[in-house]
Amino acid sequence: MKRLIIVESPTKAKTIKKLLGDSYKVVASFGHVVDLPTDRMGVDIGGTFDPEFCVIKGKAKIISELKRLCREADEVYFASDPDREGEAIAWHLKRIIGLDNKVLRITFNEISKEAIEEALKKPRDIDLNLVGSYLARRVLDRIFGYSLSPLLWRRFKSGLSAGRVQSVALKLICDREREIRNFKVKEYYRVKVKLVDELKREFFTYVTRYRGKKVDKIESEELARGIANLIKSGSIYLFDVIEKLKKEKPPPPFTTSTLQQSANSMLGYPVSLTMRIAQDLYEGLDIPGFGRRSLITYMRTDSTRISEKAAKSLKDFVRNLYGDEYVGKIKPRNVRFKNVQDSHEAIRPVNVFLKPDDISGRVKKEHWKLYELIHRRSVASSMSEAKILVKTFLFRLDPFDLELETKRQLLVFDGFYRVWRTQGFDEDLSLTKGRKVEVVDLEVEKEKTEPPPRFTEASLIKVLDEKGVGRPSTYAVIISTLLKRGYVERKKKTLVPTELGIRVCELLELLFPDLMDVKFTSQMEEGLDRIASGESSWKDVVKVFYDRFEWDYRKAMEAVKNNDI
Repeated sequence: MKRLIIVESPTKAKTIKKLLGDSYKVVASFGHVVDLPTDRMGVDIGGTFDPEFCVIKGKAKIISELKRLCREADEVYFASDPDREGEAIAWHLKRIIGLDNKVLRITFNEISKEAIEEALKKPRDIDLNLVGSYLARRVLDRIFGYSLSPLLWRRFKSGLSAGRVQSVALKLICDREREIRNFKVKEYYRVKVKLVDELKREFFTYVTRYRGKKVDKIESEELARGIANLIKSGSIYLFDVIEKLKKEKPPPPFTTSTLQQSANSMLGYPVSLTMRIAQDLYEGLDIPGFGRRSLITYMRTDSTRISEKAAKSLKDFVRNLYGDEYVGKIKPRNVRFKNVQDSHEAIRPVNVFLKPDDISGRVKKEHWKLYELIHRRSVASSMSEAKILVKTFLFRLDPFDLELETKRQLLVFDGFYRVWRTQGFDEDLSLTKGRKVEVVDLEVEKEKTEPPPRFTEASLIKVLDEKGVGRPSTYAVIISTLLKRGYVERKKKTLVPTELGIRVCELLELLFPDLMDVKFTSQMEEGLDRIASGESSWKDVVKVFYDRFEWDYRKAMEAVKNNDI
């Protein structure tokens, strides 16, 4: 054996081995081989912040075997995932195995023969900036978790936990519950009128203005019924039609966050299930008739960028299937330029010409559904804009100064909606300007304002992502932990804080206002990004945030000592 490739997953190793044949020995470390200790802090918070890493129980045999294989190899390649965690795995392995110049680091966003062979031509050193970012996150999470959790045990019960991002996610859910509980319902009225067009097709319209004032939401029932009586005695005619052509851009391909949101809202998949399936699709499946292959690119990414080669394949796919007019002319947008993981591509099929129908019935149904979603979104992202004609029909009531309005959205050209339909469209109305319109029926509708909705997994992830709290790759663990600890429960697909969750949140807000502040947590994520890009030292970033945390912690411990909590 001359060349050895070490990855973290045995399924990933199996897929790579199938692609490269006997030219390389491909083995797995089965994830991390070392971690912080489970029975103590494991971080020198006295000044250096150095972490104490220990061999994970059960991993000694794996380490011994990897050492033996490395001794026999002329070249050793670390091919763990292309992110901070993957870089950390490579760094830990290099240190614990005792490798020096022989080690080479390779990364690839897709598990294909071409991508791996290209990576093998351009090996690099381990990126210590990415490792530093990993160390900072791990140290901060350990300090916060190990400091806060015992306070919760003292106040509530053992087994509870608090964390840097987990606690902020809990706060968002509890804040929303407070909004709902404190919401003051307001009642209002709308006057709804059923009309018929010249083809005798019924449609609805609403009163929008009366005596020059907007009256789409009428506070007084008396006024609403008075308007309804005017309509009964008057004559409605079409006053004007306003037309506006609207172009809608196709959605970008999936990032981790948007995949999680879409899979939750469209397929009903919990975030944890989505990430497990995506991991399988990335690492590879045995597909009857196609052999073992990886179906999607790396699934942990903040980027919507795709490679030039992939962009060309997508456009060729669209052209072959739908024609030139459906091929997008707009350069793919990237929604996050600052983030380090922008170096990754968006989530897309490895081979867009492998259609979901080709593997239907050959893989598990849940895998097929997620692949179909990713495939469809990727294809849509490379298609042309949709063209929608928005027609606003304005009606007047003679002899009163009363206006009614209805809108129709007409699909002129479907474009990307051909494969990614997210809304319905209307039929046009057959009406002549100036002509009287027959009233079939009318009613005064009593309505009321609604409180903001509780979070679903999808909507919570959207807010976390928008506010820069945590990373999409951690959202599944965050939500699972909140459910497991009993802080949150699911009710009809929504996340509802339990009484325990609310009390824990209130205590943390009282004792650790900085930690529970969304902006503070977002700033920590920005600090991790600065480390990864080489702009900051990981220990400097940890010290800045630890100093702010320590102030709150000292006050909290004083409160505990004085039995104030």
